[in-house]
This record gives sequence, structure tokens and C-alpha cells, in this order.
Amino acid sequence: ISHGKGALLAMFQQARYRRFDGIALLGWSNYRLSLGGCEQALAHIRAAREAIPDAAAVRALRPFLFSVGVPFLVIDAYAPHIPNVLRDLTTTRYDYGMIGQVAALLDVPIFLCLASNDVADNLDAETATYPWSPEIVSFHLIGSAHLHNFATTRHLLWSQLETWSQRIRDQILQLL
Repeated sequence: ISHGKGALLAMFQQARYRRFDGIALLGWSNYRLSLGGCEQALAHIRAAREAIPDAAAVRALRPFLFSVGVPFLVIDAYAPHIPNVLRDLTTTRYDYGMIGQVAALLDVPIFLCLASNDVADNLDAETATYPWSPEIVSFHLIGSAHLHNFATTRHLLWSQLETWSQRIRDQILQLL
């Protein structure tokens, strides 16, 4: 189970070493990065080339990271990490052609999850980037932003992941 850029790393690991029997990729896009309506804030940060984004920029991206209903106490506790996320978003350039080639190598069952406000907005387009996967489960986590585990609906994702992973395990046990 991987999230964000961790999903990218998991895809590379699976494509190269084929160690997983299934792979869950949460909050990742193989075809384009979207910031759930916060693109203007990101453009401002890139234009300013700030080493540490100012408080206004951090607040502007909160809707992308946190869904409605996440207590401000939780958001404030996470806030010191937001500049690192912003710095990553503003300095990293992804080669989606190359990423698509890696995704096309995955030949295991895949669980995809995108939130209501996440890095991509089209699960169907995402599933098309895995042509060799024998099974793709796509799950739209309602009431969530990119940081799925902070959402009040996170239990829905956890339940789906548990069901999916048990099914993968059962399929493997049948082959033994």
C-alpha cells in the first residue's frame, strides 16, 4: 500500500523487481497532476520561487490536503510539514511518458484510490494506464482530500483495502 510519491516508488519497485502480488496506489496520477482547484496557489509559489512558502500559500493549499471536517487542531499539528509538500510540488517535474511506461509493466492486481479532491480527477483515465494488470479496483473516497488518512471517511478506504487485500491473499493461497 503506497500513497502519493510513494506510489510512484512502489510502481518502479514492482516494475523492476516484481516482489508484490498486488499493489495499492493511493493518491497518485500517471497522466497529470491536478491540485483540486489549488493550481493558482501553486503557480504563485512557483513564480515567487520561495524557499519556504509563506503562511498564505500554506493556507491556500489546505483544501487540497485536508477535507472539510478535519479538525483545525489536526491541521495545525500537520502544518509544519506542509512547506515540505509545497517545496516538492513546486520543484519536481514528472515525465509522464516515462511514468506511463512503468505503469504499463505492472502485471499484478491493482487497487487505485483517489479522493474527492486529489492529484487527479479521472479514475477511468488512471485505470487505462495499467493495460497488463489482470484486475484493477478503483475506489473514489468521498469526503476526502489528498491526505486520505485525515479524512472523516477514511474508514471506507480502510475497509475497501482490507477486502481487496484479503481477496488477493485468498487467490494466492488457492494457487499453492
